[in-house]
Amino acid sequence: MAVQLATLSDSSYVVLSLGWDNGTSVNSGAITWVTGASGLSGRVATTNSVYGATANSGFGMTFAANSAGTRLAVGRPTDNRVTLLSSTTSQVFLPLIVGTRLN
Repeated sequence: MAVQLATLSDSSYVVLSLGWDNGTSVNSGAITWVTGASGLSGRVATTNSVYGATANSGFGMTFAANSAGTRLAVGRPTDNRVTLLSSTTSQVFLPLIVGTRLN
């Protein structure tokens, strides 16, 4: 599985595991936001990442961060979802909004 890293302005980083398998859902993908101060403990998992829900959705996943590196938007177009995350002073990244678009 190919993994990419993107460094943010506050020394946090984003791990893009677009070929990650979510159980039997092959290549569903995961994007993990990691604080530069504490790093990532353990593996990329559904408990610490925004992940795709359907097979092969990982390769369409994308993200954008604000200039301070304190907010992250993760797009999952195949799953028709966007997740907005914000860091707190304790560097815990909490979901602000998980939304879907109605057709």
